[in-house]
Amino acid sequence: MVTDRAAAILRVRRNYSEMGHHAITNTRRHIAEEAARILAEQSHLSTDEARMRAAKRIGCTDGCQFPDNLEIEAALKAYRLVFHHGHADTLLRLREMARSAMKSLIMFYPQLIGPVLNGTADRHSCISLLLFAETTEDVILRLLELKIPWQEMARRLRYGNGDSQQRPLLSFIADSTEIELLVLTATERRNPPIDPVAGGPLKGADLTHLDQLIRGGNSVDG
Repeated sequence: MVTDRAAAILRVRRNYSEMGHHAITNTRRHIAEEAARILAEQSHLSTDEARMRAAKRIGCTDGCQFPDNLEIEAALKAYRLVFHHGHADTLLRLREMARSAMKSLIMFYPQLIGPVLNGTADRHSCISLLLFAETTEDVILRLLELKIPWQEMARRLRYGNGDSQQRPLLSFIADSTEIELLVLTATERRNPPIDPVAGGPLKGADLTHLDQLIRGGNSVDG
């Protein structure tokens, strides 16, 4: 008789396969699934750290069998669907909060990125937005108008030409959820930085795209 856990694992694998990862080896899939479980339980870890821990647990030292970031992301999305009750509701709440923030910052052409967009977020995840502004001060002035206290940091980004540059990162708390604003220059709408997960140009969702995701109800497709 198939146990509930075995049935759940089969569902994870079916969901993972349906996300477009058909031609992978069993070892590669097992590492992706184990890395997803590790990330779900230890969200402070990076994808690279989870991948290496998963490979060590499975006993694989062949780097050619290691899943890429997108494969682990797909496995994590499927894992949350199966094992995290209420995941779809949590994701919908975070996306609705993102939409509200984006409407308040519409003059900076906001785009949603990260776990809330791709469907891997949990209730502890922050909402990550890209903003495009002439100066960081323009964004700060808008936060002052909205009476929102913020903290300012910086994040280093990679670009397609090989450059690595720091960009301002403003963060604040809304309804116990962190919202971070990565402020890029206006020209970076056409020349965005590199997506650390996918490896290509960073692509976010504008309000129109986000509205479509929210109207999709319980869909977690980013």
